[in-house]
Amino acid sequence: DNDYNILIIDHRIHGNSDGQYCTMGIKETEDLLLWIDFIVSRNPNAKIVLHGISMGAATIMMATGSEEIPSNVVAAIEDCGFTSVIDEFGFQIKQRIGIEARLLIKASSIYAKIKAGFFYGENSPIEAVKRSEIPTLFIHGSTDDFVPFYMLQELYDSASCPKEILVIENAEHVMSHIVDPDKYWSTVDSFLKDIFN
Repeated sequence: DNDYNILIIDHRIHGNSDGQYCTMGIKETEDLLLWIDFIVSRNPNAKIVLHGISMGAATIMMATGSEEIPSNVVAAIEDCGFTSVIDEFGFQIKQRIGIEARLLIKASSIYAKIKAGFFYGENSPIEAVKRSEIPTLFIHGSTDDFVPFYMLQELYDSASCPKEILVIENAEHVMSHIVDPDKYWSTVDSFLKDIFN
């Protein structure tokens, strides 16, 4: 509707993409940077906005903090991303099993390195946004109990980039654009108009 070209990608082992292991955005960040390079190779003057939800949001935050991200990336929209893989796994284990799981997470991180080539702590959204200079819109549903709502404020407060925040009341995980599409998309539109004007 706003005359943007859109490239929608499937992360590794999702949808039509190949791959053997999901890495919770860590290796997917490398993939995303390759997609960005692909766009720039076709159009060196492209102005790119990254928009991701959940693990996709974590991926774009990690990309915005990368030294390899080109200046073509002018904005990012992260919707219900987590602060770190370790934080998210710790939250999920506590919610589902009721235990603190630091040792379990450390052990499974070592296993992930052996099997899939990454440690959980290799990169994290909350550390990446501290380095990012890319204007970012942070979105979260107030009743998200999968990626807990409190992570929104932690990410927003840590971000050093120009930033805006949007809370969608009564929206659960990945449901903000469904619960209040008018508020969601009007905020996105306003955020991007400021970027492009």
